[in-house]
Amino acid sequence: MKRSFEQEDTLGTLSGVEVRGRWIRGDAIGPARHEVLLGVLGERVPVDHRGRRRLRASQADRLDVFLEGRLLTLVRPVDGPRPSWGRIRSELLE
Repeated sequence: MKRSFEQEDTLGTLSGVEVRGRWIRGDAIGPARHEVLLGVLGERVPVDHRGRRRLRASQADRLDVFLEGRLLTLVRPVDGPRPSWGRIRSELLE
């Protein structure tokens, strides 16, 4: 976790803790329909969200988030805009 954290760009903060990571497309064997944000927190925060799903007005705006310990993943369809870190933090994690 420490090595992964040190190698990534800063996304923002969560509960005062720095979060680093990047968006990755799963397109190794064909066109990707989803994109995953892989993030690592600088340290644990007192909140875990396991398998938390947020549905919006359309399926294109659906975001699935998973936070456990220091590992954060967020899955989104590629046909919509990427959510900002502010939206991820305020709507999904806090």
